[in-house]
Amino acid sequence: MPHKALAKPLTVSSAIEKPELLLNGVIATDRIFQFHEWTEITEQGLLATIDLEDQLKLSQVQLGYQAGQYRRLYLPSAITVAVSKDGDDWQTVAEAGQATIKESAPRITLDFKAVTARYIRFTLENTHRAYSEEDRAIIAMPVYIDELVVY
Repeated sequence: MPHKALAKPLTVSSAIEKPELLLNGVIATDRIFQFHEWTEITEQGLLATIDLEDQLKLSQVQLGYQAGQYRRLYLPSAITVAVSKDGDDWQTVAEAGQATIKESAPRITLDFKAVTARYIRFTLENTHRAYSEEDRAIIAMPVYIDELVVY
């Protein structure tokens, strides 16, 4: 899927597996959950900053997170999108809480007033915890996401 952030430089603040999947142009599907199509977000959440390499007009982002129709998988707890012209001063342009995220599953589209920016930042929170029989403790549950689409 072509979009403005496709294959652009990406910086993530937490250790996640396969960050390259977030900007590879491939939208994952929920036909059969395949780990190789999704990026796993741990209890640290995700702070992902994309350098668009030029000032671009932006007005919408999309994100998929329902990684399996027949599995008990967790959704992000909150999503915030911010933009910057210089990488220092950030302006929040879109937010979604748990109710909106759940209603939008399997994919959310966040529209906002058009802005010009070089950088776009996605912040995803993961507050999901559940009891693990294997660990005999409450543990953090992963959230799976796919492409960070920017228009």
